[in-house]
Amino acid sequence: MYDTLPMLFLAALLIFLIGSIGLWIARRWRTSRTKAPQLPPEFTKQQWLNREAKQAKSDR
Repeated sequence: MYDTLPMLFLAALLIFLIGSIGLWIARRWRTSRTKAPQLPPEFTKQQWLNREAKQAKSDR
């Protein structure tokens, strides 16, 4: 019969690698999220309108 030890070793290695990759992705996702507070839509809309107005003036 075949020896099951190499297959068990490979299975454990595969589980370890999948878990390590999952933890790495979770850490990167958590640290890449912005920590800045969300601005209200009115404020961001006003910023956008001001930017567009400046751009329109410079295009003349």
